[in-house]
Amino acid sequence: MSILSRQRVLVLAALLACAGLALIGARAAATAARFGPPAAPVIAVVDLDSVLQGLNEKKDREAALQTTLKDLQSRVNALGEEAKNEQAKLEQATDAQKPALAKALREKIIRAEFEKQYSEKILTEMSGEVIREIYLKIDNATERLAKQNGYQLVLASDEKNPVPDRGSTSDILRSIASKRMLFVDPSLDITQEVITLMNNEYAARK
Repeated sequence: MSILSRQRVLVLAALLACAGLALIGARAAATAARFGPPAAPVIAVVDLDSVLQGLNEKKDREAALQTTLKDLQSRVNALGEEAKNEQAKLEQATDAQKPALAKALREKIIRAEFEKQYSEKILTEMSGEVIREIYLKIDNATERLAKQNGYQLVLASDEKNPVPDRGSTSDILRSIASKRMLFVDPSLDITQEVITLMNNEYAARK
């Protein structure tokens, strides 16, 4: 083989080697891109307590509960007055009248106590139902808002939850341990967006 031919072979080999290295490098880059770390998620936070305080629907439903409370309390008060009247009759009754009046008085007292306990129980259950339904609506509105704006993770913020300045060591430590967020950038907070969305939807339903 002549010197010129050998040079051509060497040049060709060098070119093939460079091409091979380029191909390996491209494959390595593609593999790195495929298995590299994922992009950082888009995170938002919501202050649930502020949302609850800012919802017009919650305020209206609590007002309705107060009306129900007054109605139930009026029934209990009326039964209490009836019991007082029966007591007054019993004090002025003859011996022959007293057994029947005493029985009527006991019935009034038992009924008044039952109505009082029933009122407390039914009101507690109604209040719990309101809070549960409102929370489910908050959860749904937050999910829709997240999908609309591209948030991949929405957290309930507890940054503003206070640590008591008085109390036992265990109480204060428990309060500190329950906190999950020490600082949240205000730009991540979508609390007001949730309130606005839900209030607008509530107004439209009304």
